[in-house]
Amino acid sequence: MERNSNKIIVCLFCGVFVITLIMLIGYLCYSSKTLKDSQVKIVNEHIKHIAKIDSIFYDMKTVVLSNDSGTIVNAPALLSQLQNDSALFRREISLSQEEVNNLVALHINKIDNDYSQIGIWGGLLSIIFLIFGFFAIFKIEETKTEARIVLEEVEEKGDAATGEINRLQSQAFELNSSLTSIRQNGDTFIANKTKEFKEIVKGIHSAQTQSNKNLERINKLLEDIENKNKKYNWSIETMENQMKQLEVLTSMLKVILENNGKEESHE
Repeated sequence: MERNSNKIIVCLFCGVFVITLIMLIGYLCYSSKTLKDSQVKIVNEHIKHIAKIDSIFYDMKTVVLSNDSGTIVNAPALLSQLQNDSALFRREISLSQEEVNNLVALHINKIDNDYSQIGIWGGLLSIIFLIFGFFAIFKIEETKTEARIVLEEVEEKGDAATGEINRLQSQAFELNSSLTSIRQNGDTFIANKTKEFKEIVKGIHSAQTQSNKNLERINKLLEDIENKNKKYNWSIETMENQMKQLEVLTSMLKVILENNGKEESHE
């Protein structure tokens, strides 16, 4: 569930980034087209003003050249007209220069505005990348924490399994010690009873008068020996069964430890 949530967040970020990039590219294309149109407009306006000034200058030159200095009767009127045309000429030049300056200033402002917009978009993209970087760092730290927790759990399980193995090994050692002690006690008991039996047999040979009594004693001792042997054999069988069960438990614990080791290697 958490991985799906992370995938959704990453896809959302990629979508926002792509949309922002498309908008930035569209804005740059629009700014480039506007810049080109503005340049064409400035050139056209300048050409129109130059053509207008040339037409005025051509009219003035035509008037001057079309009149002979000897036949000009109305020289003061022509001089006044020339002065008016010269003032108009200067005014047109001034207006043309002012309009060109205004268009150039507008064009420069447009360029400054475009660069400001580009800077704003760049800052926005930087903020988005910064947020994504912090998010990636947070996710990396979270993944490290989860991996550390899993590793600690595996180590705890390994320690618990090791403790259980040590406990079973100690129990097996105790059972082995008990079995050895029982065998030693049985051997001692048999040796003692055998010695007593020999002494009784020797006493029978030495005292015929007490043969019946000794015979009963011998029978009793034989019965005791038989009972002890039965108990001894039963104890040995019980201990062997317990040893088999212990071997089965030990093999099961080895299988469990091998499985835990494989899981740790896979992780």
